[in-house]
Amino acid sequence: MNLDLLAKFTVGLHNLPYCSFDICAILLNALVLVNFFTNKKLRNKLTKLFYMLAGCSLVASVFNLFCVLQSVFYISPTICGVLQLLYEAFYNLAGIIFFIYVAHLVYKDASKKLWCRVAAISLCSVVAVGLLFNIFALSGVMQIHKSVYGSIVNAGQLLSTACAVVIVALNRSKLSFTQRLNVYFFSAINAFANVWQILLIFDVIAYQIQISSFALSIAVLLVYVTLQRPEDEIDHVSGMFNSRTHLYRTNERLHSGKPFIAFVFELGNMAIVNTTFGIRGGNDVIKEMANRIRGILPKKLLLFRLNGARFAINFNDEGEYKEFEPKFKAVFEEPVEVNETKIRIAYTGCVIAMPTITDQVSDLEEILKYYRSIAKASDKVLIADKEAVEKSRRREHVEYAIQNALKNNGFEVYYQPIYSVAEKRISSCEALIRLIDSEIGFVGPDEFIPIAEETGKIVEIGHFVIEEVCRFIKNDCPQNYGIDFIDVNLSVIQCMHPEITDDINAILEKYDVPRNMVNLEVTETASAKSYALLQSRLRELHRSGFTISLDDFGSGFSSVEYLINFPFDIVKLDKALVWAYMSTEKYEPILKHYMPMLHGLGLKIVAEGVETKEMLTALEELGCDYIQGYYFSRPIPKAKFIEYIKNAAKGVLTA
Repeated sequence: MNLDLLAKFTVGLHNLPYCSFDICAILLNALVLVNFFTNKKLRNKLTKLFYMLAGCSLVASVFNLFCVLQSVFYISPTICGVLQLLYEAFYNLAGIIFFIYVAHLVYKDASKKLWCRVAAISLCSVVAVGLLFNIFALSGVMQIHKSVYGSIVNAGQLLSTACAVVIVALNRSKLSFTQRLNVYFFSAINAFANVWQILLIFDVIAYQIQISSFALSIAVLLVYVTLQRPEDEIDHVSGMFNSRTHLYRTNERLHSGKPFIAFVFELGNMAIVNTTFGIRGGNDVIKEMANRIRGILPKKLLLFRLNGARFAINFNDEGEYKEFEPKFKAVFEEPVEVNETKIRIAYTGCVIAMPTITDQVSDLEEILKYYRSIAKASDKVLIADKEAVEKSRRREHVEYAIQNALKNNGFEVYYQPIYSVAEKRISSCEALIRLIDSEIGFVGPDEFIPIAEETGKIVEIGHFVIEEVCRFIKNDCPQNYGIDFIDVNLSVIQCMHPEITDDINAILEKYDVPRNMVNLEVTETASAKSYALLQSRLRELHRSGFTISLDDFGSGFSSVEYLINFPFDIVKLDKALVWAYMSTEKYEPILKHYMPMLHGLGLKIVAEGVETKEMLTALEELGCDYIQGYYFSRPIPKAKFIEYIKNAAKGVLTA
């Protein structure tokens, strides 16, 4: 008896080299499952299918290992046959699950998934026939050679991978090159392993080593690191699910046909946070706010970070959102601490009924941008309507036009002359940016400037304008025709930039333009957005030698405090105030009160929007120092402006 045990143990030791592949397969599958289970991931059909795929691969490897080590574990031939049967069942089931996984990866339409289910059932039937023959042979009911049922079973695995390849080949455009390549590689590995297995069954290969379970584990690992990586679903700044996951999940819900509520929102004043505290400070704010909001969400709901500081949540119905809304608003009442500075973060939100308002995921961010642009105050949640969809798509076209213009020099600088009352001549002008896109035509500055500010492109546009003005001064010499200086507008985003003075000075030095040839303008509304920081930046520019204008004075809540505490040299009366003065008697004492006060502060006064001789005369008598408006000329391209100032120098003041 001891000799028999020793003989069996000796055979077991002899089989140890043959089980090394199965041991590696078990370790690989276990490693994949542990990593996949412990990582944050989206719970969906693909996730469940991958769990099943890796689980089947692991179980198949374990059963195959027991079969190889039957002599060591003293397993009877009958039990070994059962284990072999279970191995083949799970091994082939893994191939069928992979086919279903690929089908769900490619198809979102339920009707197309139907034929895939039929194919999967057919594949299961093929494998079941092979396993049934195996059971008959094992029980002695029928005398069937292993090559018969073995070939049938392995044919099921081969057909499964072949079907996956066919699906991918027919739907190339729906998957990336990397995804297609990995499906092909998975199929190739398993096809090789199955062919090897069939050759073993027919005793074609003398080297009796089974690599099928190891090949399957390698294929599962490949799927994990390429197609099903949990880290690909996560935004690394906020720790929430990313825009790619949001796209997949929202499209999945849209294809289900069930209506739901998409809530998209954006953190406010992030441009100023990023400018003041840097990208790291901005990221800290995004992470903190994301964690707060995730903390008030039920576990079944997900928070997605889209782009920048925009987020999204999909609610099942309006009631679920209504329950969440007060908690959401309360989150923003507590300030965020950045570099020992407490900042209150604002927000703009939008509630979109899907698919009633739109059935396109790409519309969500554009609708939010549209409502943010029209919201008169921060901390608002607005309800989207269908009109917003069309306007948001227009906004998307304008945003693309801005990017295209910056890339291909599509912007053009126009110039509008400014008349000096004292000198009775055109003495300066204002540089105004214009955008004419080849697809959507002329886009007014009132439309594209706010979009450029929100997207951060305004800084590039500002640099372009200053550089064009300096190039104009150097190459065309408007100063030879009486132009003393040119007004250039600065946006609030530009003013917040810590290196604005160095940037502007660098451009002027590049073209050898003196600072007194460029007058910088900021709007009254811009001065209200970040008082202290703007004051610091403008004082720095003023000390550097630039004159500074307050544009659109009178368009908002004018404050003498701005005029006293900011280094303004010129005040430009807003067109609306000038027109009101000409048409409404009540405005006459107001403007007459302004004039001596402004002059008493040492400021020059420009009246904008002057269109008639009557207005010119009235504003001259009122005491304005400069006049700007259509009476002299509309904003015109550079070539026409040069012609204009040449004529103006000769006494001709018509465009």
